[in-house]
Amino acid sequence: DANIMAVLSVLIYARLFSYCAKLPGVEHLSRVIVKALAEIVPFFLLFCIIFLGFSLAFYTLFGLRVYAYRSFTSTLSSNVLVLMGSSDYYDEMYLANPTMAPLLYYSLLVVQYVLLLNMFTAIMVHSVTMVKAELTKEPDQLFMERIQLAIDTVKRRTNGVQVHDASERDDGDESRKGSVSDEGEPLVVHSPDKEHSHSQNPAPHAPDMSHPPAAGAGA
Repeated sequence: DANIMAVLSVLIYARLFSYCAKLPGVEHLSRVIVKALAEIVPFFLLFCIIFLGFSLAFYTLFGLRVYAYRSFTSTLSSNVLVLMGSSDYYDEMYLANPTMAPLLYYSLLVVQYVLLLNMFTAIMVHSVTMVKAELTKEPDQLFMERIQLAIDTVKRRTNGVQVHDASERDDGDESRKGSVSDEGEPLVVHSPDKEHSHSQNPAPHAPDMSHPPAAGAGA
């Protein structure tokens, strides 16, 4: 199939670029691209959200009046051409709605070129600066920084385990404290053996001194 062959052609040249990344000049560019991917992905998501919002606005406003915006897919294609610099549809949009056509058209250009393009440029410049800083460092210093980063990661994970164990110990202490009565007195647990021994050997009764013996009773 021609579609599969087209996709494979792109993948083949992408693989060729990975082989060329070992060269000194291309290695720098490949490291910049890899470093920038972490920020390019959220940027691309933001770009898609803004572009889809503008495309929906164009389709709602010019869908029944301009042929290039007759459907949402054709609206996406037309707005891509607008971003590429084409202004063929502006006259038709202006005739369809002279008030909103300039507002939407120039708002799209300002947001995409002034805001998003500058953000993309800033991301790439930041990645280039980081890669250059890494290349200027000595190999020993870079190796020690990576080792220190790995040690810090292990320490954070170990501290997380210790905090979890400490929380379990605190829960155990609270459960033991719960055995104390509301008045603050500890609950006394009587042993059944001791109760049995008390029943077998009752305590001797003290003599009743409330009625002393009568005088001369012993005579």
